[in-house]
Amino acid sequence: MRLKIVFKKLELISVIVPVYNTKSTLERCVNSILAQTYPNFEIILVDDGSPDGAGELCDQLAKQHQNIRVLHQKNAGLSAARNAALKIARGEYITFVDSDDAIAPTMLEVLISLRNDPVRICSFAEVNSKGKSHPMAGALSSKEGPIDPDAVGRQSLTVETCLQRMLLEQGFTMSACGKLYHRDLFKTVQFPVGKLYEDVGTTYRLIMQCPHYVSFIPLPLYEYHQNQGSIIHQAFNFRKLNLIELTDRMCDEINQKFPKLHDVTNLRRMHARFSILRQMVLARPIPSDRTKFDETEQGIIDYLRTHKAWVLQNPHSGKRDQLAMCSLLLGLPVFKLAWKIYSYLK
Repeated sequence: MRLKIVFKKLELISVIVPVYNTKSTLERCVNSILAQTYPNFEIILVDDGSPDGAGELCDQLAKQHQNIRVLHQKNAGLSAARNAALKIARGEYITFVDSDDAIAPTMLEVLISLRNDPVRICSFAEVNSKGKSHPMAGALSSKEGPIDPDAVGRQSLTVETCLQRMLLEQGFTMSACGKLYHRDLFKTVQFPVGKLYEDVGTTYRLIMQCPHYVSFIPLPLYEYHQNQGSIIHQAFNFRKLNLIELTDRMCDEINQKFPKLHDVTNLRRMHARFSILRQMVLARPIPSDRTKFDETEQGIIDYLRTHKAWVLQNPHSGKRDQLAMCSLLLGLPVFKLAWKIYSYLK
C-alpha cells in the first residue's frame, strides 16, 4: 500500500547486505529491496568470501541495477562485512538486511517517514520454510491484507523504554535489522569483529546514543526467514559463549545508565544462558574437549540455579521462562525433555 507522504527531501538510504553462502536466497532478498516504494536508496552487497558462487551473483545483479554496489573480501564474518560497507556508504541513513531475509515494499518509506529520531524501528514477521508468515509478539497483523501505516499509531519511545521493550522482545528484538539509523551513530560504534551474536553487542549502543527518543511503528515490515543454517541451529561450539559475554556487557552498561531496568537486564542474562544451555543439551555432536564442555555446562547450570529468583520472582518473566527454570530445577534430563516438547509444539 502506497503511503500518502510528501517528502521535503529525499534522503539517501544505504541498504547493507552481507552475503555468505546464500546464493539460493540472494535474489529474493535483493528483489524485495529493489521493489521499495521509497525511491532514493543504494544497495551495498558485501561478498564475505562466499564459496557458493554468491559473489558472482552479486556482480551480475550490480550490472543490472545502477544503485547496487559490490564489495568483495576474504571471509571475515558478518561484523567485518557490515563495518566494511559502513566505510563506503553514502546514505544519510543506514539499514541492514540479511541476505536470506526480505523486506516489505514499504519498509524504507515507512521508516523514513517517522519522527526525525536517530533510530527508527519496525516489527518483524517470521516466515517458515513453507512461506507462512507469523508476526512477532507486539506486532500488528491483518488477515485481510496489508495494514495502512497511516492508520497505525507511530510511537515515540524514550531511550529507557526502547531498551526495555527490546530486551523483552515486545515488538522488536536486538537484531540490527528492521531498523533505520542515522549515519552519525556509527562514528563511535562498530560491530565486534570475530564475535558471534554481534547484534547483542551493538544495537543497544546505537540506541543509547539517541538524545531523547526512538521512533517505532508496530508493523512487521522485516521478514525473517527461518534458516536451519543459522547460528542457533548449528551444532554447539565454544564460540557460542559470545552470547553470554556480550549479553553481560550490554546489561552492565544499561544498568549503569538506567538502574530501573535491573529486573529486565537480569532476565536477559538468564535468557542468554538458557539459550546456550538448550543448545548444549540438544545440539550434538559434543565437542572433542569433553572436559571443557562438561565444566562449561555445569557452570551455566550453577549460575541459573543460583539466580533462580531472577526468573521465578521477576515481574517480567513469562511462562516459557518459568517452564525453563522449573524444569532445570528438576534436573537436566527434565530440562532437555521440556525443551524437546516445547520445540515440537512450537
